[in-house]
Amino acid sequence: MRTAGSNVGAPELTQDFRYLRTLWDAVKNTVMNTPAPALVYREGDLVLRAVRDIFTDDMTACIIDDEKAFQRVREFTRVLLPDAVDKIKFFDSRDPVFDHFGIEQEVTNLSQQKIPLPKGASIVIDQTEASRCDRC
Repeated sequence: MRTAGSNVGAPELTQDFRYLRTLWDAVKNTVMNTPAPALVYREGDLVLRAVRDIFTDDMTACIIDDEKAFQRVREFTRVLLPDAVDKIKFFDSRDPVFDHFGIEQEVTNLSQQKIPLPKGASIVIDQTEASRCDRC
């Protein structure tokens, strides 16, 4: 069992098993069909490891704003997660992707004491000291 498999359910374990099995098959294929000496496996870069570790079947899209990273992720998913290839989307805009989808504002909101909600209400988060009540 991999560390990534701790505290997860059967669907996540099944997906991880499928990924590892596909990876193993690719390594075996390389070993059988490539003359030595040859590189048979290289750990992915940060982008590929992130896709490997957090991409799940219930995700609707993975949006990437860098052309080279997009191509690497598409190739990675084509080989190891073929059902996910169509979920990999290239964001081709001059706008920063976080601004376009409102993520930057949401991150900023996380550090605010008062968080506005869509219909005009707000949530106020205020840290207070708890006191002991001898009569309670």
